[in-house]
Amino acid sequence: MLETFQIYTKTLAYIVWLFPAVNTFPKAQRFVLGQQLENAALEFLKQVIRANNQTAKADRLAELKRADVELAVVRALARVAYELKFLSHGQFVFATGAMAELGKMLGGWQKQTASV
Repeated sequence: MLETFQIYTKTLAYIVWLFPAVNTFPKAQRFVLGQQLENAALEFLKQVIRANNQTAKADRLAELKRADVELAVVRALARVAYELKFLSHGQFVFATGAMAELGKMLGGWQKQTASV
């Protein structure tokens, strides 16, 4: 079922792209900034799964809000990586595009859940 869940599959695709990108960070930052970026992306994926598994509207909205915060953390950490030149301009453009798409999907899900 999760495989047909679009925000889940897009998040997985982003994570699959992210991990090799982080492996190009300088060694010292790979285990600091890179690890934090990977962990935040994985936490976002977990929040999406948790939200999908909630049956109560209030619980689902709470999980979606947590996912939104986690996505903001991913965005901020990616920006730091770009500013420190650990991500190229092309990589940053791809990352921000993917995060914008995930943000739109998440926002739509929040609105749809709130209106039900």
